[in-house]
Amino acid sequence: MKSTLILTLLCFATALSAQNNSPKNNSSTPQSETSISIRGIVMDSLARSSVQGATVSLYLKGNSRPYQGVFSGKDGRFSLTAKSREVSYLKVSFVGYKDKTVLISQKQLQTRNVYLGSIYLASTGIQLQTVNVTTNVPEVVVKEDTIEYNAAAFKVPQNAVVEDLLKRLPGVEVDKDGKITTTSGKEVKRVYVDGKRFFGDDPKMATKNLTAEIVDKVQVVDKKSDLAILTGVDDDDSETVINITIKKGMKQGWMGNLTGGAGKFLDNKQENDPRYNTSIMLNRFRDNNQFSLIGNANNVNNRASTDRGNNVRTGRGTAGSNGITTSNNFGVNWASELNTKLKIESSASYNYSDDYSNSKSFVQNIFSQNDSVSYKNSTSEGRSYSNNYAWEGRLEYTPDKNTTIRLGTNFSYNSSLSNSTSEQSTRAGDEDSTLVNSSDAENRLSSSGTELKLQLDGSRKLSDKGRRLSLSGTYSTNHSDGKGNTNSITNYYQATSLNEKLDQRSNSKSNRDSYNFRTDYVEPVSKNTFLNFSYTAQFNNTFNQRLTYDRDTTDTTSLTGKYDILNSKYSRNSETNTVNQSIRAAFRGQYTRYTYSFGIDVAPVHTKSKTYIKDWLGEGNDSILNVYKGRTTVNYAPQLEFVYRFDDKSKTDSTSVQGGSGTGERGGDLSSRRGYRGGSRNSLRFRYNGRTDQPSVTQLDPTPNNTNPLKISSGNPELLPSFTQRIAFEYSKFNIKNQSSINATLNLSFVSNDIVNYTTYIDSTGGQSTKPVNVNGSWNTSSSLMWAKPFGDSNRFRFSTQTNATYRNQVGFTRVDTTSVKNITRNLIINQGFNLSYTNDWFYGQIRAQVNYTNISYNLGSTNGLESYVYSLAYNTQITMPYSWTLSSDISYSANRGLSTGYNQDQIVWNAELGRTVLSKGYLSLKVTDIFRQSLNLSRSVTDNSITDTQYTALTSYAMLSFTYRFANIGGKGRNRRMNFQGGGGMEMGRPDGPPSMGGM
Repeated sequence: MKSTLILTLLCFATALSAQNNSPKNNSSTPQSETSISIRGIVMDSLARSSVQGATVSLYLKGNSRPYQGVFSGKDGRFSLTAKSREVSYLKVSFVGYKDKTVLISQKQLQTRNVYLGSIYLASTGIQLQTVNVTTNVPEVVVKEDTIEYNAAAFKVPQNAVVEDLLKRLPGVEVDKDGKITTTSGKEVKRVYVDGKRFFGDDPKMATKNLTAEIVDKVQVVDKKSDLAILTGVDDDDSETVINITIKKGMKQGWMGNLTGGAGKFLDNKQENDPRYNTSIMLNRFRDNNQFSLIGNANNVNNRASTDRGNNVRTGRGTAGSNGITTSNNFGVNWASELNTKLKIESSASYNYSDDYSNSKSFVQNIFSQNDSVSYKNSTSEGRSYSNNYAWEGRLEYTPDKNTTIRLGTNFSYNSSLSNSTSEQSTRAGDEDSTLVNSSDAENRLSSSGTELKLQLDGSRKLSDKGRRLSLSGTYSTNHSDGKGNTNSITNYYQATSLNEKLDQRSNSKSNRDSYNFRTDYVEPVSKNTFLNFSYTAQFNNTFNQRLTYDRDTTDTTSLTGKYDILNSKYSRNSETNTVNQSIRAAFRGQYTRYTYSFGIDVAPVHTKSKTYIKDWLGEGNDSILNVYKGRTTVNYAPQLEFVYRFDDKSKTDSTSVQGGSGTGERGGDLSSRRGYRGGSRNSLRFRYNGRTDQPSVTQLDPTPNNTNPLKISSGNPELLPSFTQRIAFEYSKFNIKNQSSINATLNLSFVSNDIVNYTTYIDSTGGQSTKPVNVNGSWNTSSSLMWAKPFGDSNRFRFSTQTNATYRNQVGFTRVDTTSVKNITRNLIINQGFNLSYTNDWFYGQIRAQVNYTNISYNLGSTNGLESYVYSLAYNTQITMPYSWTLSSDISYSANRGLSTGYNQDQIVWNAELGRTVLSKGYLSLKVTDIFRQSLNLSRSVTDNSITDTQYTALTSYAMLSFTYRFANIGGKGRNRRMNFQGGGGMEMGRPDGPPSMGGM
């Protein structure tokens, strides 16, 4: 009773004190001090795009000074929390726009959760009625760690998907397999939608299925790992990702497309082989909730998902992504904030593919300083079938403002079947081109594999100053099984006694289990400086088995003979255990103008392995071949990062500095990108770090892979992890006034214990075998420069240029018979590209030109300075015509020079599409591809001792008639009084253009 009385008196005293300290109120009604949330979005009234970095000031009644203020963040969103109901109005300002005042009524304040909707700012120097919306949208915006493209500046056909949009962005490259690389050469392996993962680590599910018409912006982001964002401690595991933001008008309900198309080849030789393309897309993006259902079936080389594969090696001649592909995929993606404490993301997908490939290749091998060169011609034909199932789930729980718990789960299963045939011959580099060997082979492999990963992260903020403790644990397991048959005949014309005929069956297994534990601690030294401590331990256990059996030709009881004679030459078991540790300490400072971090990382690695043949000495008795006792290596690497923002008019938004939390830092949460104000955004970033990379399962497996007797490969259980030191510079600038962007990068890396192939070549047979080994001396450097600027009347013209240069110094080893030599490959690649586009109300045209230059030099023999060029010129256009007709066309020319004889070919590929809107929601189109029937499928690859030119089967010209039905339920007739339901209950109503306003427009 006494405790209750004391508590009551304390509560009364606290309430009385709060009332006495509140602003004066002329009303007789007492004012509650309950927090009031005020939210909204700052928008450009002309372009209907978000404004980042706008100043949002909150004023109380009778006060001329702001009570509170923030900058608008990602998507122009802002959020304020007020303690007083004497709030009167908001004032929004930004350079180049008229100030906007928004009144807040007492009725709105009664709800305690005020949503003002979109607040539109008008430009100070442009009359609204004289400017076309699309011509005023900046094409590219550079923001320190992000390159942002406005989708409205790049018109695409109505049925285009996100991948079609990406292909038109300067500084972004998409190859024929859907692989995405940036202007600095980084590969994009993950796509986000509005800051949320979209189908986990399968970018194709977004780029090949989401329609381009729903995209507002495409952001290429240098993002830190999720764990680094959570803990506030960098782990050097950053990645380049793409974040797609959805147009505001598409985020109020359901929308989708349903497409069906049928066609035929225009080549009479294949007239009985029809083409088809069907797809369905259903999306609901609303507030912080997302739902997407995707389905796709086609035989026009649109592999709309990633084939995850497994660890069982498939051998030579199997069909891959080059050729003609039939693909079916289905997936569901869901992300939701169930309430203020619980967020859930989940996705499930299935994909099936049928790949056919027919290829020819020419290989030039360079083996010794005595000009020991050989040339190989080969042809292969293969077909493979695969099924993949994948599921990913993520849960984030924040029981209070200081604690975050994350649970992630990934599971995948795949199965595949492949059949292939191949022929090849090798000739010496002498004047007579002496025939050295030839072979014919047939291979068949069926395999399956499962992968499971569980990760639990927890982080607790221990003080308001930024003290934080984080713990993380990860378990992953990968299991693969395979069964294969190899039939081959190999003839050696200079050593006929070695002629070989193989008729074998093999059983393979590959298992890998990994355990990871990490702890991080952040100690604040001052308001803006922190000490970071981190310890990581990872345990990897790898098991590989390959048992190869020869057919018993003496068996008279079977027509084909049994495969029961174990061949020890091609059979191996291996077990490898590694322990990786990382001990790191760093000092970090975060300020408005600059941030820095420096420290040291100590990385001990312990490895041991065993190689044997299971049951070789009898049932239950193994034959031990090699035992490698434990070895420990220790790598030391300083860590340094510095970011400086030059323009003193530039200021980060309210999320830019979070002491030790990680949120809002460089590469942080995609849902809170840093905003700016002022005339330009100008920053320089420097980074130096070291990283240990483990050998792959295949690289550790010593079992020879004999599916190609002329090129046998095996692993090496003695491999040490490689250690790479990286130095990176990046400069970026965006001028808001003239909308020009500059992004420049310079990267250098030096590798210790680099994992390269040791190649053994036998002159008399022309055969070779490869095994990975550790070497020192490998390094590479790369640089890039992108510049973009609009010009002309109302910025209707847009110009950009990209320059990329890469130089690689690769060390390898080659042994010819008994002589071993060091081989150094120097590879220079320069790429220069230009983009020019023009747009108005009814026309869009874009020209893209590119030159690729490659120079390859070897220190072996006289094979130096091999040069090759690839020239390309492309033009695409969209024309809007009367009566709802549209015409889309893209034509490209490419020329190859400096390749092998027969591969220096030119091609002109022209695709065109004529479409018309029908039945208000339908779109009927006729598309013709490769009208001139010149499409080629060429590639060149370079290794430390060979150059390979390959031509694959290409999908020839076809015509397809398609119908697309679009549907949307984004508010209907009543959307001007739409209702937004928030987690935790409550209802908000408001006009889409915000509350009544004063000033501005």
